[in-house]
Amino acid sequence: MPFEKGKSGNPKGRPRGTGSVSALRAQIAEHVPDIVKQLIDKALAGDMLAVRMLLDRALPTLRSEENAVTVALPTGTMVEQGDAIMRAAAAGEITPAQASALTGALASLARIKEVSELEERIAALEAAKEAA
Repeated sequence: MPFEKGKSGNPKGRPRGTGSVSALRAQIAEHVPDIVKQLIDKALAGDMLAVRMLLDRALPTLRSEENAVTVALPTGTMVEQGDAIMRAAAAGEITPAQASALTGALASLARIKEVSELEERIAALEAAKEAA
């Protein structure tokens, strides 16, 4: 029988009581302290899989962190501001990653301004057309 658009292949859904995740979690929960203790014991005994499981679950993944930076940007054009960011990176005042993030933010701002200006121009053209 082919699939009919808009009609569920399983209209009654999953039967109640099957695959009860909450019941399984409740059964496991009472044993968690013992399981964790065994896992720690195995890790301390040199079981690298146990070590990995503990570290993967207990510690968040390390991410590179950037310190906040201040770059004096000129009040001129965005091109001048981009040049100032590149000069700061070349002088070692900021990292290349920070320069990349700053120029990306500058590019996003340029796109926002561009869209805003286009919206204003369209509104002005529509107003002029209606007035004519």
